[in-house]
Amino acid sequence: DDTADIATDLTLNETAVEELCKGAYDAYNAMPFSDISKNGEQFDNEYYAGGTNWNYEVEDQNGNNNLKSDAYRVKKVYDSDGQRGMIKLPVEINSFNPDGKNTSDLNAAYCCWVQDRQANDNNGNCKTPYPYGCTDKDPADNANLCYVDHDRSHGVQHVDSGITVFGGPGQNENLEGSIHCHGFAWTNDDYHVANIYKGNDLFYVSMYDHMYQRGYVRNVPGSPMCAFAENMAVVTRADCTEIRAEEQFKFSWNATAEQATMELVKVKKLHFNACQGVDADGNNRDNDLEAYYRKLSNGKLTPTPDDPDGATPDLNELRMSLVGKEEGNCNKAIAGFLESKGIKVPGADK
Repeated sequence: DDTADIATDLTLNETAVEELCKGAYDAYNAMPFSDISKNGEQFDNEYYAGGTNWNYEVEDQNGNNNLKSDAYRVKKVYDSDGQRGMIKLPVEINSFNPDGKNTSDLNAAYCCWVQDRQANDNNGNCKTPYPYGCTDKDPADNANLCYVDHDRSHGVQHVDSGITVFGGPGQNENLEGSIHCHGFAWTNDDYHVANIYKGNDLFYVSMYDHMYQRGYVRNVPGSPMCAFAENMAVVTRADCTEIRAEEQFKFSWNATAEQATMELVKVKKLHFNACQGVDADGNNRDNDLEAYYRKLSNGKLTPTPDDPDGATPDLNELRMSLVGKEEGNCNKAIAGFLESKGIKVPGADK
């Protein structure tokens, strides 16, 4: 029947165009992450561990150590490849390759900052006069810190093992004071916008929006400042940024060779937006990494035979890092973790 033939041809054509688009993405000249700072691999490694002058220094009364001057290349990159190009995820950096796998088990990453070093930006409590008004000041608080398992990030912090806990049954769940956590996630589909531009997302979240714009710096002791979710400090929640991309492709047809080609001519504009996610009841929950992760996986907790590539890894695994903001979740996570190490926690069974 003619209708079936037309439908078959359309399916084949769509498949062919999809393959051409994939080839165009693969051929695009993405920017190496090391070109952002141009300070070398050791600098980038230490920055994401929570070190370097970008994290440690505070501006003085004479204007020395000014963040926007020291990190001027962050703004320069944001105005170019950051929002009009493609940046590679830096798997050469220990924070994003601690086990030599070049990938995340969870398809998610986040940062947690513990200090604010920049005044007059309406974020955190750093204020003039420098340096005293910005010494050991706090970012805006959006999460509680539960514990740090040093085994999760020994390749970054150079500590082979150990445990640091911030609470326990019957204790205040905000012992650590103010911290600020923010992340992003992507699917198993290599050509989903969240996957293609995950290097841009990392750059925006970690360097431009939070460090350069807000002055948020430094890591939770024993944890990377930014890393894949499975290697980070365990916290209650994290804010989230997703990308919407405007792109221009060029399609060409060689009649002689009967061959089509596709080129990603340019990334016209990347829009960095608060993630749109859903809670466990299917209600909208925006700017929340767990909720966005759930939406990416279409509500599935594991990939299924019918959709092996469309679903993200197990949502329950992410909840081992982001335990939920409900009261008591942090202390329950601490008790469960300690008991997994053979440490009985008094009052944990109450």
